[in-house]
Amino acid sequence: MDSHPDGLRTVNPELNTLMPLESCFAALADGRLRIGNALIEREWRISPDGLLRSLSLVDRASGTSWLVADREGAPILPEVRLSDERRAVKLEVVRGRRFPTESESLVATLTAKGDRVTLTTVFQVFPDLAGISVQLTCNGGEIGRPSGSSDANSPPSGIEAVPETAAAPNEVDILDSLALAPRHLRLTAVTLRDQTDQHDELVHEEELLLHPNKNRRDFNGILFAVEDTLTANGLVLVKEAPLPHACPVVAGPSLEVRGHTCTIRGHGTGGDGLPGYRLTILAYSGGPNGRTMALHRWQRNLRQYRPGRDGLVLTNTWGDRSQDGRVNESFLMQEIEACAGLGADVVQIDDGWQKGKTANSLQAGGVWQGFWARDETFWDVHPERFPNGLAPLIERTRTLGLKFGLWFAPDSALDFENWRRDADCVLNLHRSLGVTYFKIDGVKAVSKAGERNLRRFFDRVLEATDAEVVFDLDVTAEIRPGYFGMINVGPLFVENRYTDWFNYWPHRTLRNFWQLTRWIDPVRLRMEFLNNARNAERYHGDPLAPAAWSPAGLLATVFLASPLGWFEVSGLAPSYVKAVSGLLRIRTTHRDALLTGMVIPIGSVPDGVSWTGFLSMDPQQSRGYALVFRELAGSSEWTIPISGLFGPNRLELEILAGEGTASADGREIRFSIPGSLGFLLVQVDAGQ
Repeated sequence: MDSHPDGLRTVNPELNTLMPLESCFAALADGRLRIGNALIEREWRISPDGLLRSLSLVDRASGTSWLVADREGAPILPEVRLSDERRAVKLEVVRGRRFPTESESLVATLTAKGDRVTLTTVFQVFPDLAGISVQLTCNGGEIGRPSGSSDANSPPSGIEAVPETAAAPNEVDILDSLALAPRHLRLTAVTLRDQTDQHDELVHEEELLLHPNKNRRDFNGILFAVEDTLTANGLVLVKEAPLPHACPVVAGPSLEVRGHTCTIRGHGTGGDGLPGYRLTILAYSGGPNGRTMALHRWQRNLRQYRPGRDGLVLTNTWGDRSQDGRVNESFLMQEIEACAGLGADVVQIDDGWQKGKTANSLQAGGVWQGFWARDETFWDVHPERFPNGLAPLIERTRTLGLKFGLWFAPDSALDFENWRRDADCVLNLHRSLGVTYFKIDGVKAVSKAGERNLRRFFDRVLEATDAEVVFDLDVTAEIRPGYFGMINVGPLFVENRYTDWFNYWPHRTLRNFWQLTRWIDPVRLRMEFLNNARNAERYHGDPLAPAAWSPAGLLATVFLASPLGWFEVSGLAPSYVKAVSGLLRIRTTHRDALLTGMVIPIGSVPDGVSWTGFLSMDPQQSRGYALVFRELAGSSEWTIPISGLFGPNRLELEILAGEGTASADGREIRFSIPGSLGFLLVQVDAGQ
């Protein structure tokens, strides 16, 4: 395996081969359950009480056996104490598409039925993914003690004893327990932050080397990775759940590390018979880059990239802080015309199109939930602002080749008890008017019932429209599903940033996007660029001010995301429109190739003074794109090693956008950007 100083490594090419669904398997025989595909396999022993105890986890692509041989892990345990009884076990296996956003997969359901308690464990395997997902539901049982143990931070007693790794007899709430076999392991515990109205540094990674018998650490979170430092092979452990602060059921630590045994906790059901949060374990090779690719591939299986639906450029006037003050037919007609001239794909009206008044209105007296109780016609079109309804606006967008979107807030009151009415409202807007893109705001999912009903709202709409409707799930405030709570729903509206409030810097948005991309499919991130001519005086003397960037450079910072033009398009200067529209034409031409590639961050973490960027490579690693930025870095030249990332032939480069030069040989690409805060977009072809 080739390694390089900046962390670029060869990625196992076997993972880039499309595999048939028939390669997935699940079999139950002699009290053992085997599940996997051509890339990964797990085996569990099923005890007479129906509990699953892990025996093996094999990365078949790299040949790595991850678990200690002949040693059972602690069983998968629900949040409730189980009665002592035998349970009859049955396995059912289906193949196909489980949900309209997903790829085809194998879904295996293991049912362990007793007189008092029934355990149902659902497994999912995709054919081209080295990963297995597990989700437990328990019906029956008595509430146990809170999940997690409390000995991690206890002071040492001085009495020497053999380290304990197995679950205690009365433990509860275990999603999985892995007694890891490799001796030299690095653990990465990832802390993600949403509520971005308060937080800006959204990703924090803590790394530590695991000691075979001296680690006693507890971590909160939903995302972890362990990697063999000698081989750069690893595992990702990810729980499809809200961030810890937003989980309705308070639990103990999410990950307990005892020596080389990692125990993942927190089903998060409250013991009421609901499905627990799903745990997915992904195997990867190639160090951090292979880890990023595995995570992106997994998320793309849960929400497939659909050309013409995903990764589009959306504009929303709210970024210029007029709020609902200018929302009316004549203004929006101007916006539609301007959006067509800019080259955007979707025109979206934020809060204010509806008859009802929210707490974000310029007019006092609005509400932030209880919409239906306030007014049965709350979600009718505002009769004064749009006397002809929305139809003329939508017809004009259609004529100009644009799509149309609206802001919407499902009613959080009484645990989203109106979820069906909200879903029907969205479906009516879609079916009668052709509204396709909805920004989802105002969500307060503070209970399990609320979380469940919010999921029902999304599922009802996505199933009824074959996932044609796109939801942007706002993660800027309150208690919401967050980055991994509802992956299949749609993009994440990540930030509210405004020059009016002196909180927008392009390099900080680039930094958040770069860091999030290490863990999250970039197409799932709706990231903003602003009108940099507004409020320039607030940034007087700041070399990193928005006005110091070119308009094309602003767009480039979010080029590989789902970009958000966070401004009134009709208020942009002609020079801004010319620069951005030119780059958008290039993006439209290359969009599907750019966004379906394997995207990895390269260079330094953006901080305003570095060289940084991204590589997007097609699955065969024969061609791709490099998007690089020179921030306020002193040197005008930068080199990245690429051995093992593209094919063995000499690379051919074509500069698509930006100012500068690029050249390559089989080992590296050399970039030159003459001016600070500049960028280059380069197409890379490795030939045949």
